[in-house]
Amino acid sequence: MKGYIAAVLAIVTGAVALLGCDSTVIPYREFMGSWGGTLEGPDGTSITVPESALSGQTEVYILKNPKGSDLPSGTVRVYEIGPVGTQLKIPAVFSVPSGLCRPAKWSLHGNGPWLNLPRDTKSCASGFTCADVTVMGNIACIKEAE
Repeated sequence: MKGYIAAVLAIVTGAVALLGCDSTVIPYREFMGSWGGTLEGPDGTSITVPESALSGQTEVYILKNPKGSDLPSGTVRVYEIGPVGTQLKIPAVFSVPSGLCRPAKWSLHGNGPWLNLPRDTKSCASGFTCADVTVMGNIACIKEAE
């Protein structure tokens, strides 16, 4: 019986490895390439990657990231856009529903230093606040002024 269980476990483990599955579940992800695309994320967020911004096929994701440290004053949410460190040839637009928060600061790994994000007003849809992203990483959203 032990041999049978070991064989079944080996088959299942091999199938998981073959399919490229791992223990991390990322519900908001999509493969994009030079064609670009839009990925919708948690809380109504999205990242729009323009055509030719990525060098090759990349699995883009958005996570609600509770791990940030030394967060900027007024931070109400942190989102990780990945793969962290991916350089974009053309800025992508990160959008957050108006009234939720304003994407204001960027940090590679979510623990500083936190840099100002340029606001994007020309390509931002009505009902959203947006920021331009040139390197994927962590975005701190601050409470919008009332």
